[in-house]
Amino acid sequence: QRQMCIRDSLYTIQQQYSAGDLAGCQASIDAFEASEYRDALPETAEEGVTPPSQRYAQLKEAAEAR
Repeated sequence: QRQMCIRDSLYTIQQQYSAGDLAGCQASIDAFEASEYRDALPETAEEGVTPPSQRYAQLKEAAEAR
């Protein structure tokens, strides 16, 4: 259950960022941080796939840079 929530939250952040909804993206990042989901993100992924923890860090950095 928790892993599904984490994946859904990360997907939402990615979609908001891609759509240019930076305010929504930042709000979702704040909620993600408050829920401590970041600590539960997998550090590894299959070959050729960005690990979820790395993707989250990329999205967070990009959203904060704008």
